[in-house]
Amino acid sequence: MKDSVTTIGVFDGVHIGHQRLLERVRQVSTEYGYNSKAYVISYPFEYFRDDFDGLIMPLTARIFEISKFVDEVEVLDLLQIKDLSAEVFFGSYLAKNTSILIVGEDFRFGKGASVDVSGLKQMCERSGIRLEIFPEILDSQNRRISSSLIRTLVQKGDLEQVVELLGRDFSIYGSVDGVNEQTGEIFIDIDDSIVKPEFGTFKAFERNFGVNGVMRFGDRVTFVCKDLHPAPHSTMEVVLFQKKGEGL
Repeated sequence: MKDSVTTIGVFDGVHIGHQRLLERVRQVSTEYGYNSKAYVISYPFEYFRDDFDGLIMPLTARIFEISKFVDEVEVLDLLQIKDLSAEVFFGSYLAKNTSILIVGEDFRFGKGASVDVSGLKQMCERSGIRLEIFPEILDSQNRRISSSLIRTLVQKGDLEQVVELLGRDFSIYGSVDGVNEQTGEIFIDIDDSIVKPEFGTFKAFERNFGVNGVMRFGDRVTFVCKDLHPAPHSTMEVVLFQKKGEGL
């Protein structure tokens, strides 16, 4: 029996546009007494391009944020689904136990992202699934809120806009790659798949250890805090704030 309100996307950053869509999924599922489900694709199709900037947040963090809105989250590995035809993908995932499907206006699927929402609408009609196309959300500058826009702002170090579009603080995720005890510098290894500011020094707060410090980006990424002495390879989540020298 079809009993789910389903959505799908990469949801990188889980920005306020994503949040509005997920809130709609929750609202409809509550109204009908259905389960709410989100398929999360591990990477966007742009991942295969040489100029991909990187993800805003790792997959585990995305799942955590999305789980605040829906009953069930299922991850789809892009490498395993990218060559599936639209028909096979629809039958294997989108139509599975789905009564209502809610997607964004720019959703595409199938090999090479060849099918858009008009093709999806036809498939849903044949399968008796109600399709709802969620409209794009604009920011205060009348720009479409998108993960690609946020990635660009992160690289520029424009955290004020990043926080506005995310609807929450912005974090950098990494692991300890070395410590200079004399200077209090903790060298952070950030996965190449994660986008980060290209340069700059930022006021920061490390969540896992609960300490304030300064985060520097350049040839190396460092978190400076003389009160912190983490073990090698410790996981770090550093919340970034405004740049040093800007009202500090």
